[in-house]
Amino acid sequence: MWSHLPRKVIHPTAVNSITKRISLRSTATITAEIDNDKEKLANAKPFSQIPGPKGLPIIGTLWTLLKDNGYYQTRTHELFAKYSQEYGPIFKDKIANMQLVIVTKPEDAATIFKAEGKFPSRGPIMPWVVHRELRKKSKGVLLGEDEEWRKSRSVMDKKLLKVKDVGAYCGRMNHVISDFITHIKRKQVDDNLNGELVDLQNSLYKWSFE
Repeated sequence: MWSHLPRKVIHPTAVNSITKRISLRSTATITAEIDNDKEKLANAKPFSQIPGPKGLPIIGTLWTLLKDNGYYQTRTHELFAKYSQEYGPIFKDKIANMQLVIVTKPEDAATIFKAEGKFPSRGPIMPWVVHRELRKKSKGVLLGEDEEWRKSRSVMDKKLLKVKDVGAYCGRMNHVISDFITHIKRKQVDDNLNGELVDLQNSLYKWSFE
């Protein structure tokens, strides 16, 4: 293809000049991003200064989830939205022995995911971990940590991240999703709660299992 173009379009000197400028810009951009990250870290507040509900000694805000017949147990997103309005886009919460930091802005969530490193950790779900260990089964990408997680993920990537392979089962996936949407619309009418569903979680479990 290049042989049919005028020589002046692909003159080596011009190409080298453009390449150098691109390289310099890339280096300058990376340097600026690093300096910006360093500045953010230098100005970051300690955990103790993150705002959030006070809660009670020992149990923290557990009572908030339990009161009113456990209203917020199935509507945790509403509780966190309420906290976000009161304390800002980043706040902390203590539920019994769990210390949580919640971010509500997509860009903040993206920053966290980018900083995960080679081995991201979601925290163990101990009953499931014990169940797999007792049966000497792999924990996979859901429960695995560190190198074990990386090994399972690398195997899945070969099948899940290639367009050609995804195309082999996207038709079946779309069929299941279409059925789920129909089910939700029908359930909205049956439950008659202004569009809300009585038990969306159970429907999502069935959809994910299928």
